[in-house]
Amino acid sequence: MARMETVVSRRKVDLKIEMHTVLLVIISFLLGRVNILDRLYPFGIAFIGAYTIFKSINKGVIAAAMLGTFSACGFGSISYIIASLLIYGFFTRNKESNKYSLIATCIIVGCIFTAIRLIGMNFSETAAIYDLILILFEGILVFTMTYIFSFSFPIEEFTGIEVSHEKMVCTFITFALVLAGFSEISIMGASLKNIVCILAIVTLGYNQGIYVGGITGVILGMVAYISNVEMPFIIAIFAVGGILTGLFKELGKSGAVIGFVLGNGIISYYVNGLGTSFLNYEELLISAIIFLLSYNKVEKVIDNVFKAKSKVKKEIENRKFELASRKLAHTSDLLESIAKTFKNTMESDDVFSSSQIYTIVDDVKVNMCQSCKSFNNCWGKEKSETYYSLFTTVGVLESEVEDKEKLINSLLEKCEDVDSLTVTIKNIYKRYKEREEVINKINEQKLVLVEQLEGLGKLVNDINIEVYKNATFNEELEELLEKEIKDRKIDVKEVIFAQLPEENIEIYIEFHSNNTMDKIERVTRIVSNSLGYKVAPDYNFGSIEKTNRFKLIRCNRYGALTKVSEEANSRNGISGDSYTYGEIENISYSALSDGMGTGRKANIESMIAIELLEKMMEINTDKEMAIKTINNVLRTKSKDEMFTTLDISFIDLYKGKLQVIKSGACPTFIKRGEDVKVINSMSLPIGILKDVDFNIYEESIEDGDMIIMMTDGVLECSYENEDPEKWMKKVIAGLDAQNPQTIADEILHIAKISSGNEIKDDMTVLVTKVWKNNN
Repeated sequence: MARMETVVSRRKVDLKIEMHTVLLVIISFLLGRVNILDRLYPFGIAFIGAYTIFKSINKGVIAAAMLGTFSACGFGSISYIIASLLIYGFFTRNKESNKYSLIATCIIVGCIFTAIRLIGMNFSETAAIYDLILILFEGILVFTMTYIFSFSFPIEEFTGIEVSHEKMVCTFITFALVLAGFSEISIMGASLKNIVCILAIVTLGYNQGIYVGGITGVILGMVAYISNVEMPFIIAIFAVGGILTGLFKELGKSGAVIGFVLGNGIISYYVNGLGTSFLNYEELLISAIIFLLSYNKVEKVIDNVFKAKSKVKKEIENRKFELASRKLAHTSDLLESIAKTFKNTMESDDVFSSSQIYTIVDDVKVNMCQSCKSFNNCWGKEKSETYYSLFTTVGVLESEVEDKEKLINSLLEKCEDVDSLTVTIKNIYKRYKEREEVINKINEQKLVLVEQLEGLGKLVNDINIEVYKNATFNEELEELLEKEIKDRKIDVKEVIFAQLPEENIEIYIEFHSNNTMDKIERVTRIVSNSLGYKVAPDYNFGSIEKTNRFKLIRCNRYGALTKVSEEANSRNGISGDSYTYGEIENISYSALSDGMGTGRKANIESMIAIELLEKMMEINTDKEMAIKTINNVLRTKSKDEMFTTLDISFIDLYKGKLQVIKSGACPTFIKRGEDVKVINSMSLPIGILKDVDFNIYEESIEDGDMIIMMTDGVLECSYENEDPEKWMKKVIAGLDAQNPQTIADEILHIAKISSGNEIKDDMTVLVTKVWKNNN
């Protein structure tokens, strides 16, 4: 069943993609037909340019535009077709090039088109100065429309984001030009173009009010009827009709229709007196019927695009945040209370209590003594002495005294069957001991649960503080940054600029496609240059390229860059080492894990530790809590032993502090100029003990410091080195490079040479360079 649903879902996606392509082809064809002065056809060329710049190459769209131009002007479209092919060829060859900005790209489209048209003019025997002026004008129009199409639907996707006024106007212009491509198509005497224009104005005027209704009317009247001699009158009819539609929308859908009809009547009477209106009655009637029948179906689509929020809605949203904050605070208190309750109910004694020992003695009495002929004597007159002997015997079994057997025999010497009694006591004691071990194991798991609940309570409280930050959003800056990024031909979808308390900022960037490190670095430079101060990406290396969004924050006093060099065990090609690095708020971190042994099992062990760490860093979990969680997961995940080293460095980029946490890991080396400092640890790997064994070291960082982490495959690459730590310190001191990647590569290269190029264990080196920012 699940498999069938997956197939059906996939077919729906494919159908959606095909419908989108069909829509593009139709738009391209209609734009190719639009003309100015009955001889200029620049719009198909401009659409080809915009589409080729930002979208994957689609030959159907290109062909549709050329076919549209050919259908309108026949063989007079030869120069347009040649220009289209040259533009297509140029941007196909330079698709991945980033050296052209959006403006430069639009200029290139205009220049290629103008050059082809000028060459074509040279072959004409009737060419005049007027023709030259028209060609230059048309070239400027191609440049302008290419830029406009770049910010409009369908080149720009509007799904799920708030649309700016500029994008909306560009889309209206595109829509109007598409309508102009219908030319004189009519149904039973009613112009299809007029019907669609009326329907669009009434729908948007009713949904969004006077402002959008009027603007829609002006743009559709001016652009869709650009080659019509009655264009000024049409603009007036559509504009006034749109305004009155918005004004009468309080009367309902019928009121909106009446508003447009009144607007048409007022302007028509002003222009023609009692003459005929430009819009005939059939067109008004058909448009009104379609509007009344279809509005409810398109209302949600329009609302999602415009996302207009009233003050009341904003107040309701703020109220929701306040309620959410209170709920989170109560949840945090509840989790802490549950943790305390669990902790108070846990039994942590390592020895039996007096009541438990008495229970063991009673079991011995029932199972052994009651059938003995001396029972009445031992448990009658000498009851106290018997209880004391058995009670002390159990105590001896629990203790670590020498000559246990001799001591037990002396305590039970009065019994007629000492051997059987001793065996019975030991068996019952063993049974109780096994039961106690099970209880202790349960208590141990309870303790893990307590720690998780405590950590979760703290995390929920931190989320509460984070969620209820008083952030303000700068829409003007958002639009500016989006334009700057888009101008560099980066497929940005949305930019959100949040101003937080204490001059902190968070900038959320979303793309149409998935992230790449190159794209993130380019956007970071663009935003820094635009704002006038440095910003830095806030991300996890392991997950950043799996999404299409990331966050930028104000650059800290220090910056950090981590690079890695690695080599898997030559015998199996699977590395048991795993690593990650990234920046979360003002913390730069890098982590290295070496699974015990080599091959797939070691890889799984280290990967579990690293993936868990990445997830916990994403939600800013307490460091100690994160390590304890990883330790508990490794201990409970498999019946087999599963443990791995964990080496983590945290750099506070604001305070300039380094914190190193080691659990069974190799030394960390800090290179500062010619000096090399070693941070070592004698702790055990995680996953062995229930109480995780790790050491924390703190150190101040300076400009130019290199923090170098490695696995034992690098440090202990050669048996000839009696003191690997001293040898590696000397190697690092002899490196003069300032690039962290070069340092990592050279250390790995030296290690491979020292091992005789026979890699016995996985080798991984992480190098983080720290520098001071000049903000």
